[in-house]
Amino acid sequence: MRGFTIVELLIVIVVIAILAAITVVAYNGIQERSRNTQTIQAATEYAKALQAYKAINGAYPAPGGWTCIAGASTKCGNMTDTTSACFTVAQYSGSSPLDTQIKTVIQNLPQPSTQQIPCATGHLYGGVMYGWSWVLWYLSGTQSCTNLGGLVNITTNYSGNVTQCYGTLP
Repeated sequence: MRGFTIVELLIVIVVIAILAAITVVAYNGIQERSRNTQTIQAATEYAKALQAYKAINGAYPAPGGWTCIAGASTKCGNMTDTTSACFTVAQYSGSSPLDTQIKTVIQNLPQPSTQQIPCATGHLYGGVMYGWSWVLWYLSGTQSCTNLGGLVNITTNYSGNVTQCYGTLP
């Protein structure tokens, strides 16, 4: 009986390695899209909740600055300008009075992804932020910021592997 030659075995190993590499890349892309979708859905729910809050109370909550609105266990990043190598300038965590105000119109706070988005000078925590009738969220990769939750004036900023989206509440 004849066995396999070393060349045949090497060809099989190379083919298996190529298939494994393709699978890993595809899997990572699926994870990134899933985390981005989770953040977009949370931003949509927060925009709707803030609009409901205004309908009931006559005004949007006063945030007192940019506030992470993702509950006590989530961190958010902020930026100073669009030329920064990494958007992470300040990180916010912990429950805020805004969380309590939003809970008057929705029972459970939507949870954006807790992804850490790598960028040139470290990483940025994805999340949803609110400030002065603006809703802001971060996505991994170069993404399109679409109109969600009735927000207007949607703006997109890119820096490396980070997309910053924000829009104004009507």
